[in-house]
Amino acid sequence: MDVQEFVEIDQQHFNKSMANWVRGNRHIMRAIPDYNRFIVMNGPTLRINLNYFSLQYQYKFIDHNFEHYCEKFIDRLNEPVSIYLHKNGFAGYEVTFIFLLNGKSYEKFITYKV
Repeated sequence: MDVQEFVEIDQQHFNKSMANWVRGNRHIMRAIPDYNRFIVMNGPTLRINLNYFSLQYQYKFIDHNFEHYCEKFIDRLNEPVSIYLHKNGFAGYEVTFIFLLNGKSYEKFITYKV
């Protein structure tokens, strides 16, 4: 059995891909003025800074159940992350999601198998 060498994702390319995904989502774009730094990969960590959302959006959708919102957002990111990995020749990848909001954080480790 061959062992595949661990290969890092091109972070700049991935971040651009995620920015394009955000830009293509009209619901998110209505609530976020600076989408380029909203989702940022740094090594195996994917940081989602929910502080970029407007205060109205935070109050309406996030504040009442922060962890639930984070879990649902991870669900929404599964498809674009999997597509990115597949298109760029990755059989799998391990990512630690870190969500930030007003001094709070939520962290979850996910293994993608494409």
